[in-house]
Amino acid sequence: MITDWAKVDRTLDEARSRLAEAKTEEQFQAVGLLCREALISVAQVVYDPTRHPSADEVAPSETDAKRKLDAYLNAELAGSSNEAARRHAKAALDLANDLQHRRTATLRDAALCAEATTSTINIIGIVSGKRGPERPVSHDAVVELADRVETVMRTAALGRSGIAFPADWLLSQLDVSTSELKPAVKYLEREKRIFYDPLTGLYGLSPMPWDHRRSDTG
Repeated sequence: MITDWAKVDRTLDEARSRLAEAKTEEQFQAVGLLCREALISVAQVVYDPTRHPSADEVAPSETDAKRKLDAYLNAELAGSSNEAARRHAKAALDLANDLQHRRTATLRDAALCAEATTSTINIIGIVSGKRGPERPVSHDAVVELADRVETVMRTAALGRSGIAFPADWLLSQLDVSTSELKPAVKYLEREKRIFYDPLTGLYGLSPMPWDHRRSDTG
């Protein structure tokens, strides 16, 4: 079971990235599929069958995000005082669920699906206490993650020259979100420990200090 939101964040980031580049019906549908995966992931985070019974008494399958999240919202936002919040959350969930299953997707469908999915996940994150207002990331945290990024890259590149890494690979290896990774790689770029190639979209390793000395001495 997922214990944090890293996979949810990565999937949402990927959906937004695909949406920005989508031009064909198949690419718009791919955005919907990523939104579906994000909702499945968040349902697996928060759903507890002992606390969140289904309204129709049907046990949801592992990937039945709609039934799981409906049950979650009914239980966690119960009562008349939560009616407006519950209605809003369910409307966003219903919209995301409807749009992600459309076979003839358009840019508008894909954009609405991404927005509704993001809204649903943010609401559930707030209700569950897993998310709140974004807090500034400390410099120490950025440096610590930057060190991990470089270590992972150098370990994978050991014995191989000229190897470069896509951001998706770094995200999967480090189990962090894009918003967490970005300041870490920017820090490494400023420190000239890695570099980014905008033509390939890949990150490469800068030579270590001893590599410079070796080349200077021939």
